[in-house]
Formats: sequence, structure tokens, C-alpha cells
Amino acid sequence: MLLLLLCIGLGYGSVIPENPDTEVEMPLISNDDVPLVAKLDTKNLNKAIKTYINKTMEKTILEKISELKLDILSKIKTEKYPRDCEDVRESKSGIYQIYPSDIRGFETYCDMKTAGGGWLKRLDGSVNFFRNWTDYKNGFGDLTGEFWLGNSRLHEITTKYEYELYILMEDLEGEQRYAGDSLDTTHHKSQPFSTLDRDSSSNCVEQYKGGWWYKSCHHSNLNGLYLNGSHKSYADGIEWYNWKGYNYSLKKTQMMIRRRR
Repeated sequence: MLLLLLCIGLGYGSVIPENPDTEVEMPLISNDDVPLVAKLDTKNLNKAIKTYINKTMEKTILEKISELKLDILSKIKTEKYPRDCEDVRESKSGIYQIYPSDIRGFETYCDMKTAGGGWLKRLDGSVNFFRNWTDYKNGFGDLTGEFWLGNSRLHEITTKYEYELYILMEDLEGEQRYAGDSLDTTHHKSQPFSTLDRDSSSNCVEQYKGGWWYKSCHHSNLNGLYLNGSHKSYADGIEWYNWKGYNYSLKKTQMMIRRRR
């Protein structure tokens, strides 16, 4: 037993330094043994991050500035060249120049009370609406009174944007109605426009004396004859079947369009 303890003591003595104060040297870890995260150069990384952020912000700012410029230019353009009555910065109804597709433009009557652009007005029968294709294409009448704006101009206005139709009617007693479904029926919906010299319907133009979206034949005839109230002839006046039937010609009608909001 004594011999065993002596051997153990000698073994320990061989690894413990003679001077207890002597510093024990520890081997350094080589760079190859360091994990990847520990190897990152934070200075260069921060620089790269800042560069990326600056470029991204610069791009975003430039894009926003470009959008802002376009928005400002668009507002300036629409104020100077209003596309339709919606762009006219006036509160008074009247005749204004609009520019739906280019800077040539044309005049129209803008009814600011209903925020629409007037393109048909029947007031007193002073204008004949039983006309040919060319007249309806180019427009006729007086913008301060009875008029048809013109199918080519209507097409120019409604090509780029979606518009809604607003129809106001009045009888001889002064009662007013807004449009119902007499234009959105199989008699009219998706029908080509017909005139006395270009009739795409079942001879409706000659029968009912107007230029209109006829098929076979109508539930509305706002370009018919101005017959001033009740009449004996059948459906050839300014008719709106769902309100007054086929034997009553309205006193006033107004069709307006405005850009859908």
C-alpha cells in the first residue's frame, strides 16, 4: 500500500510545476477552427448594409419624385385641358371646352348641378331630331338650347374611361323622373345606332321618327317627334314607355354622362 501511494504521488509531481506561480501556457485556437459567424468583418458588413440601404432609399425616393412629377403634370394638364366636365374647375353650369383625347378639343354643355356632361337636351321642339347619319355623327343644335353633341364626340369621350349614364325627364305637369330600365332592355342594349339613312333595325327609324338604338323596336324614343304631351299616333314622340307609355311625348329630356367614381 505504501508503495502504491508513493507511485501516485510521484506521478502527480511530474505534471505540477515546481513553482506554483509559474503561468501555464495555453495553445491559441487557429483561425481555421473559428466558426463562420466569428470570422465576419463587421466593419465591411456595416458598410455594405449602409450602401445597400442608401441605394434602395435613393431608388425609392427617385421613384416617388417621378410619380409626384407625373401627378403634378397630370393635374396641371387636366386643369388646362379638362378631359370632360368632371375636370372643369367651375361651379356654374354652362358651355366649356373639353379635351378628351388631344389638345384640339370641342365645346360641350356641362351641367354642374348633376356633375355630368350634357350631350342631349330636348326643351321645346325647336330642333328637328329626325336626321341622317352624318348629322348624328357630327352633332347638331344649339348648346344653349336643344342639341345632340355628336356620336363621334361621345365615342371620343368614353373611349379611355368608364362612364355612367344619367337621364332626366319631365312631363308637361312639371313632374320629373330619372331613367329606369327602358334603355337597358333587349330593345336597345348593345344595339347599333340607327338613323333615317342608315337603319340597322327592323324599319324602326321610319316608323318612330328618330335616331336611336333601335332593334324591334323600342321602350324609349328620346329623339322622337316633339308632340307635347298626349298624342294619338303610336310611339313616335319623345317616349319613355315605363313611365308614360307609348302615347305621351315628354316635355323635357336630358341625357348626361360622367366618369364613374
